Amino acid sequence: MRIRVRFLLLVGSLATLLPGATSWAQPVLFDPPVTRAVGTTPRSMTTVDLNGDGFTDIVVANQNSLNLSVFLGNGPGGFAASRTIPVAGNPFHVTSGDFNGDGKADLVHTLASQGAVSFLPGDGSGGFGPERYSNVFFLPTFAAAADFNLDGRLDLAVSSSAYANLQILLGDGTGGFNAGGSFGPQQAFTLAVADFNEDGRPDLAAPDSINDRLIVMLGDGAGNFSASPMPSGGDAPNGVLAADFNRDGDIDLALLHANTPTISIFPGDGAGGFGSPTILPASSGASFAAADFNGDGGVDLANTVLPIGTSTGILIGDGTGGFAGPYPITGGGTSLTAGDFDADGRPDLAAVVTATNTMIVLINFTYDTDGDDVVDRFDNCPAAPNADQVDVDADGTGDACDNCTALFNNDQVDRDGNGIGDACDALVSFLSTVPEIAALQTGLDVLTARFGLLESQLLSSQERLVSLEVSDRSQNGQIALLKSQIADLQRKVAFLMNTITSQKSGPTLVP
Repeated sequence: MRIRVRFLLLVGSLATLLPGATSWAQPVLFDPPVTRAVGTTPRSMTTVDLNGDGFTDIVVANQNSLNLSVFLGNGPGGFAASRTIPVAGNPFHVTSGDFNGDGKADLVHTLASQGAVSFLPGDGSGGFGPERYSNVFFLPTFAAAADFNLDGRLDLAVSSSAYANLQILLGDGTGGFNAGGSFGPQQAFTLAVADFNEDGRPDLAAPDSINDRLIVMLGDGAGNFSASPMPSGGDAPNGVLAADFNRDGDIDLALLHANTPTISIFPGDGAGGFGSPTILPASSGASFAAADFNGDGGVDLANTVLPIGTSTGILIGDGTGGFAGPYPITGGGTSLTAGDFDADGRPDLAAVVTATNTMIVLINFTYDTDGDDVVDRFDNCPAAPNADQVDVDADGTGDACDNCTALFNNDQVDRDGNGIGDACDALVSFLSTVPEIAALQTGLDVLTARFGLLESQLLSSQERLVSLEVSDRSQNGQIALLKSQIADLQRKVAFLMNTITSQKSGPTLVP
């Protein structure tokens, strides 16, 4: 069995972790990167649950080895050994969705060298059926999926870094695509899909890297778009993200520039318009991702730091459109993607590093549920503020959560439900020394457990309940007998307790 050692990464400063530490000043905390080998020249990744197990999986498109690397997640942040899916071309950008309407996640990737997009039908267990191609007659780089014509089938918006246009490909519901409208001129490396004017129809945002523009394209629900260009606020925009950065309920846009490098935040007005941008310094123009990394309710930004693969800068959003930082974390790359890889409800990060043919995963443990400046991973009482982390009996449960602070009781057992752990409960301790009560209580526990098991087995559904009532008189009688025995023991326990402890006040035992 391989044991994985996890190290503490303190972000933004050097510090020593001491027992009873009283403050966590760092706004973001991530484990050191876990590196996995992929194919040659990885260009992009998508996150999706391919096998329906509730855990996030990762697929990487490897341009020069003509394949995809598939990593099935196991929940705690790890992944099964990668599987290689050969494809007949040079995959550049990969995305996911249910393109054939069978309820299973599929993959679509662009084949820039072949002028096509490729569909891989998922089988629901992490495998894929035969590849299917749709020609687009230009060199596609990025593909974004949405139902642009509102027919219940996923379509694609495909951009090109070589041709100044954006092509809509309308899905036929089987994994095939037919050419829709073409919109330009614009040279977009990436695209963002969201409903900017809140009319229930998907819209697009495209960074025009040649003309230093942001183009907002409002959809009409039939696959057509009206374009509104505006200055991007920087040089060579090559990345765009849609999110509500100022928490006003309207979608905003973040635009990453390759040559400046800067990030422009455009506040949305909810009607498809955008205000003047706030310009932020970026770590690089390579890649960025958005999520609430520190759990304060505001959307943050992660931005790759040069040289690619060494680190990532986290810009902490204040919920009004402003940001603090960047705060560096170790590890980064291109196609930076946020996802919950350890199934704890908190956004982690993944990226590809083209120079080393690797994928990295960064697990986030920033969250502090009780707000006491001790992150949950190291908090001995994450349910209640206890910055001092006092644990008098050294049982691993902080006194703020411990139902018996005077004695070691890591099981926290409280049989009578009075909030006092049995180890500290004088009445329970006294009664446990009385043979008659101890014996009766043991018998009561056994019968109660037997009753619960039998009842769960026999009454698991209405159908079995009816069957029991009609035909299974013997087991019905057994349940009645158990109920009678339990009630009898409960009366005896209560009688002995009241007799022996008549001069005491306090709760009675409840099985």
